[in-house]
Amino acid sequence: MNMRVRLLFIAMGGLAAAMAGCVPLPARNPSLEISREGARNELKKMALAPLPLTRHVVILCGYHTPALRAQSIVRALSNATGTPREDFLVVSYVMMANFDAIARYTVGKIEERWPSESAYETQPVDVIGISMGGLVGRYAAIPRERRRLSRDEGFHSDSQPAPASDPSSKRLNMKRLFTFATPHRGATLAQTVAPDSLARDMRSGSAFLGLLDQERHACPFDLVCYVQEHDNVVGAKNAAPPGEEPIWTQGLITANHFTVVDEPRFVADVAHRLTGQPPLLQAGEPPQRN
Repeated sequence: MNMRVRLLFIAMGGLAAAMAGCVPLPARNPSLEISREGARNELKKMALAPLPLTRHVVILCGYHTPALRAQSIVRALSNATGTPREDFLVVSYVMMANFDAIARYTVGKIEERWPSESAYETQPVDVIGISMGGLVGRYAAIPRERRRLSRDEGFHSDSQPAPASDPSSKRLNMKRLFTFATPHRGATLAQTVAPDSLARDMRSGSAFLGLLDQERHACPFDLVCYVQEHDNVVGAKNAAPPGEEPIWTQGLITANHFTVVDEPRFVADVAHRLTGQPPLLQAGEPPQRN
């Protein structure tokens, strides 16, 4: 095989990998001080001398997404912290179509796993929200009476309020929320494709997102947002609430919305924070592009 043919095959292989979303673009975020390889090494180092989680961890899945999608980050965090995978609670709500029902379902699952003696809120937990899961966490953290009131303020709901005696009516006592490509300011795709009330509530300027912003500091929790640029589903500039910025990377050629939970720098940063170690990453300048 002559050199010209070899170069052609190499070029074709690179193009195929890029189309599959497997080729990292050069990182352009000057706020990031650790490389992908450095983050992978840090996760391996943590696994050799694991530190325990500071509290229970709940992982909230995305829009009509099965629990399987969360397994990669569960596996990585389990290895890094020495926590059995079954000790992470993954909540998926594939067939549900409104935030009220999903919030109650989420709280109910947490109460099943770690019952709280409080009649008002769950046990304190840390939450990882994948895409829409970050909005679920924010909404479930709002007190029950405020969630009920919000039904009269314009956002879509197909469910009736749960009675106060129902454990699922408690608020989510969320101490920290880590969001991966969450549409805090609305999802780009939802502006044109919105087949159900969940998608319509994720449109920029919706009453639902307005309620979340209104209640942002009513029940304080620490929020850390992660996103990759070139996110055609959410948009990197939408991945943090107004007045806040996400931690971001340039990401891959394609499929950045779906590979964000596999970005080793994000995972290593979450692992550090969940075990009480200093953060590896900090939000800096906003993303340069969606």
